Parts: sequence; C-alpha cells; structure tokens
Amino acid sequence: MQIETQATSSEHQYTKDDFFHIELKLLQDRSIFPFHLWVYHPISKTYSPFLWGNDPLISSKRRLLEMVYKVGGGIAIKLNQKVTFLSSLELKEEDVPSLCPKDVDPLIWQQRSQKAKLKAEMEQESLLDGNPANNSVKASALRLKKTLESSLEKDDLSSLIKMVANEISTFPVTH
Repeated sequence: MQIETQATSSEHQYTKDDFFHIELKLLQDRSIFPFHLWVYHPISKTYSPFLWGNDPLISSKRRLLEMVYKVGGGIAIKLNQKVTFLSSLELKEEDVPSLCPKDVDPLIWQQRSQKAKLKAEMEQESLLDGNPANNSVKASALRLKKTLESSLEKDDLSSLIKMVANEISTFPVTH
C-alpha cells in the first residue's frame, strides 16, 4: 500500500510555490532531520524527493547534494514543513533568504526582527527578580513551557526530547 502512495505522490507536479530553497550549509553537520529534503532540477524545473524525514543523510548523499549545487540545482523543503525545518535547526525565517518576503523593504524586515528580539529580551528580564537561585529556576520553567507549547503546536516533539535529554545528562550518576 505504501508503494502506491509514493507512486501517486510522485505523479503530482509540484511548483515553486510549494517549496522554499535552502543552502546546504543550513543543514549543518546533522544527519537526521524531521522533514523531507527535495531536489530541484533546473533543466526540467521540477522537484523530486531526495531524503525522507528521519532517514540519515549519509556522506555519499551529502556529496550528491554538493554535486547538485555545482550543476545549478538546489535543495528545497515543502512549505508545509517550514515550521518543523526552522525549529529543528533552531533557525529564524531571516536566516533563510528564500523565506524573506520579496515585497518588503529589507530595512523594514530588519526592524521587525529587531523588535521581536527586543520583545524576547524584555520577557526574559521580567523573569529576573534579583535572586540568582530563582532566576535559573524561572528561566528553566519558562523554557520548558515554551518548548512544550511549541512542540505540541507543531506536532513535533524532537526539540522537547532534546531539551529533556540535555537536562537529564546533567544529573549525577550514582548507585
């Protein structure tokens, strides 16, 4: 049954409006992603699935992506996986040129991102009450709450799992 589904989806003709393009360096050194990677073919102007989510990006596939770039192709992500892409790689839309709006003046776009950063800093400062012990507990609780809300909203628990794993790794191991 799964083969039929893949065949049906491969018959669908996707357009550039269904994707945003990324640079290979945005994938960093990671090998597993919760989103699908697609390859853009410049000659036929089509998109093909390259790597399904949670499949490892092994070195031979990474080299193939580098070759795709050399011949003018590209790596693309479907727009419906934009939030998963950004959150899993801890990026913002400003970090991905193809996600920046074309009709917005770059200066206005920069001002918007600065306002968002300032708002986040002000929220963090409002947590601080002068007691260093309370600050770390409050900040940790806020981080957990935001991560949980974000994970549930995106239906992607990978960031929550990473956060919990990092917290657990700080506990001492005793018998």
